[in-house]
Parts: sequence; structure tokens; C-alpha cells
Amino acid sequence: MTRRPRLCAKCGKLAGTAEICPHCGARQTALRKVMGGLAGADEGLTVTGAVLTVNIALFAAALLLGRGSESGAMDFFRPDMELLFRVGLQDNAAIAAGQWWRLVTMMFLHLGLLHVVFNCWILWQAGRLFEQDLGHAAMAVVYLGAGLAGSIASFFAQIGGAGASGAVFGVLGALLVRRRMVDGNFKHPVTQWMLSLFAINIVFGLAMSQTINQVAHGAGFIVGAALGYLVSRTVGSRAARRVVKVSAAALGAFAVAAFVFMVLSLYTGSAHDVMAADRCWHEVALIGASADDENVDAARRCLSELPRLEAPANAARERGLAALTALEAASDAGSARDALSELEDAALAYRIWQDRALPRYRLTYR
Repeated sequence: MTRRPRLCAKCGKLAGTAEICPHCGARQTALRKVMGGLAGADEGLTVTGAVLTVNIALFAAALLLGRGSESGAMDFFRPDMELLFRVGLQDNAAIAAGQWWRLVTMMFLHLGLLHVVFNCWILWQAGRLFEQDLGHAAMAVVYLGAGLAGSIASFFAQIGGAGASGAVFGVLGALLVRRRMVDGNFKHPVTQWMLSLFAINIVFGLAMSQTINQVAHGAGFIVGAALGYLVSRTVGSRAARRVVKVSAAALGAFAVAAFVFMVLSLYTGSAHDVMAADRCWHEVALIGASADDENVDAARRCLSELPRLEAPANAARERGLAALTALEAASDAGSARDALSELEDAALAYRIWQDRALPRYRLTYR
């Protein structure tokens, strides 16, 4: 099979297909094995390829499961916002309410066709070059580190949304710093092409300043450039490369954990389920001291048919059902008062949970 031209694993200059770099004399195969680089990885999985696959797959799945409700032509290629919220859109109120995992999942979600195509195209251009030069671990550290920097900065700036732009800007920044360290200037053709991509991003961002998250772009670029400098310094040190690999593994595990928490959240109900629960507890509130049988039966049926929410809400529902059953079976006024008191306590427990949980369901009423 014909070998593709490569950048030298040591000096970062174009070594072509030669085993020995014509610039620094480094033997490529041995050095790439030591670095954990991409020797022979053209036929295998790369971090860049994996990220692109996840981004495109999630966007396609979101479109299939629910498109935007507007009537414009491009809205056909825009996922439903409620669906995006449920699978990890950056909603800062939800993050503040405990859904930290959105800081990770948001960088793999996109709001429209142009959004995902533009980000994936630039990542394909810059990510392959950076990963070929410095390896899988370095690419994972830069992409996830810069992406997290963008989402965290957006959280403190109170900007929501989704997209890989912060991570992509980080990869661009890392590659530009790497080329500057290797060449001593920005004249290399690869560097010139990356500068062109960077300029395109800036122009695109200014043209759509109302919808582009400039904070995520800036934070991602700065952190990506810093990480690019740090991982470039590991080329000659086995211990430093080990730190990069451990960091990549830790960030990867953190990202996997975020997606696990996102999936688990799908089993705690939706905004519609919370509103249905509100209606049921309103039925409970209609039960007065007389404990009319019709009202008790209506409230019991409503609570028993509710979908599952978070654990405190489920516990309050079970308490409410038990109290309603006791109320129906009460044979004297004292037993009825005890059952009504327990029912009030269950309703209070639900309200306490609801006050804290509403942001996690993207509800702001009350």
C-alpha cells in the first residue's frame, strides 16, 4: 500500500514518506511508537474521526427524532430545541441546578445544518494535522480541554447554546502554536492555511454576532493555544508524554461520565411530565376536610398514572398515594385527620423538590 506523506514526529516538519526525517534525522516508526502517535493509524480510529462521527451522528439522530417547529426552509434542518435541551444543550440554570454534564455534552451538539457542517469541516482540516503530528492523547487533551474551557466561560458569562466551536478554535490555536514552535514563523503552508481558516471563523462570527458565542471561541482558542504549547514540549520527554496520556484518559472518562449522566436524566421525565404532576397535586389540593370520595378517587387515579420523575418527586407521589388510600379507608375522624396531614406533608415534599428541580426541566413558572 502506498504510504502517505507525513509530518515528522519529532520536529513537526514535512518528512514525506521517508523513514528518516530529512530535516532532523529522526527515525519515524520508532519515534511514533514511543510517542503513541499515529503510525499506521490512517486505517484505524483517530480522535478526530471519533469526534466527527459523534457530532454528525448526534445531529442526524436529533433531526430524525424532532425537527424545529418554525416554518422557514432551513428549519427543516434544525433540531427541536426541547429535544436538544434533554440531550445536553448548555442551559446555565440547569447546570447551576446540578446538571454539570451539560458542560461536556454541549460541545457535541449543534443547532443547525450550517453549524455542524462548518465546525466539522474545520475540525477535519485542523484536527488531522495536529493529531498526526502529536498523537491521539494530545488531540484528546486539546479538544476536550478547550471545549470545556469554552463551556465554563460561557457559563460564567451566562451564555447558553451548543456547538463544538470552542473546541474547534482550541484545535486551531494549538496547531498554530505548534507550527510557530517548529518553524519559528507563520510562513509554513500549513500555518497559512490554518490562519485562513481562523480568519474565516472570525469573519463568520462577526457577520453573525447575534447568534455566535464569541466567549466560547475566545476561551477555547486561548486554552487550546496554551495546551498546544504544553503538549509540544512533551516531544522529548517520556515522563511528560505519560502525563499527557493520563490527562487524556481522565478527560475521556469525564466525557463518558457526562454522557452516562445525560442518558440517566432521560429516565427522570420531561417538562410535560412535571406539568402533569402539577395538575395531579392540584387535584390533591382540592381535597378538603370533608374528603369527598369523588375528589379522593380522582387524585388517586391521577397520581397513580404519573410517569416517573426524579427520586424525591417519586417518593412524594408514593407518600401521597399511601395517604389517599388511608383516607379512603378511614373509619373515624381521627384517622381521616392523620391521613390528611400525611397528604399535606407529601404535597409539601413535592413542592420543595419542584422549587429546586424546575431549571432541570427548563421550566421557569411559579
